Amino acid sequence: MQSSYGILNLPGLRCDYARAGIALYGVPSSPGGQTRLQLDLRPVLSVKARVSLVRTVSKGETVGYGRRFTAQRESRIAVLAIGYADGLPRGLSGPVGRVRIGEKVLPIAGRVCMDQLMVDVTDAPNTAPGDVGVLVEATATGALSAPRVAERLGSISNELLCRRGARLPVVCVEE
Repeated sequence: MQSSYGILNLPGLRCDYARAGIALYGVPSSPGGQTRLQLDLRPVLSVKARVSLVRTVSKGETVGYGRRFTAQRESRIAVLAIGYADGLPRGLSGPVGRVRIGEKVLPIAGRVCMDQLMVDVTDAPNTAPGDVGVLVEATATGALSAPRVAERLGSISNELLCRRGARLPVVCVEE
């Protein structure tokens, strides 16, 4: 029996069954993962959430569980409707986690909560409720590709992507 690793790295090994896992997502387990077979795999999964609220906090005010984020300046904080109950690891809590809103990649502010997380959008002044925040992008490279996000967590793409909770809707987009 073979896994994605075996399929891509041991093509001559005889087996009766193959279980493609991470290869179905089109990403390697870790950044720069090289394989013997060079298949045209392309990332297929993005994780996104909408901004539900934006508030201004004063310098010195705190945000989130355990008051972990302290504003170093007057700051704008956006709340995104996604959290660890949706499969997002708490390890992405600030300063590890990042979110793309528009063209800006912004830091998660404080701890990832059960149903939400906060993002420091001070440097993206036009952020408004309804905007889409991207936590994992369906790209082969880049700061928010699954292998890069997993690397910041000290993990692998497999663990990050299999955590996706049942509460997250699956939206299929055809190219």
